[in-house]
Amino acid sequence: MDGRFGAMDGILPCVNGTSSRPISDLTGSTLPQPFRKPVPTRTPATKKLLLLGVALEVAIFAFCFFTVDDLPQVFKLAARYSGRLSALVFLWTFFRFARLYRKGLEYAVRPWLLSFAVVHLIHFGFLATSVILNDSPLELHKVIGGSLAYMMIVVAPFRLLDFKLPA
Repeated sequence: MDGRFGAMDGILPCVNGTSSRPISDLTGSTLPQPFRKPVPTRTPATKKLLLLGVALEVAIFAFCFFTVDDLPQVFKLAARYSGRLSALVFLWTFFRFARLYRKGLEYAVRPWLLSFAVVHLIHFGFLATSVILNDSPLELHKVIGGSLAYMMIVVAPFRLLDFKLPA
C-alpha cells in the first residue's frame, strides 16, 4: 500500500460491510460458502434428545410431587430444579457450538438447541404455575424482560440456524 492508511496497510477494503478475506478465514471451513455440506435437519438424535429432555422434566416433577405435600411448593421446587436442568443444557449447547463453529460444523448443535428450547419452555410452565399458585406479585419490567427472553429462546432454534421440526 502507499502508506495513506497507516496501521490499515495491507488490509483490503470492505464492501457492503463484509470482509474481503476469504470465507474460509472467517468460518474455519475450507469449503467455499455455497458448497458447504447440506444441513441435516431431521435426525433420530433430535427425537432422542427431545424425549430425554421431556423425560427428565417429568422425573423432576414426579420427584417434587412425591417429596413435598403442598401443591404450590411442588411447582416452586419443580421450577427451581427444572431451571437448573435448563441451565445445564444451555451451557452444554453453548460450549458445543463454540467448539464446532470454528470447524464449520455449527449445524451439529441444532438438536441441542431445540432440546434447550423445549426444556426451557417446560421450565416456564412450572414457573408460571408456581407464580399463580403462590400468589406471587409480578413486576411489569420483570414480566416484559422475561417474556422477551422466552420468546427469543423459543424462536432461536427456528431462526438462528434455519431449523425445521423433526417429522
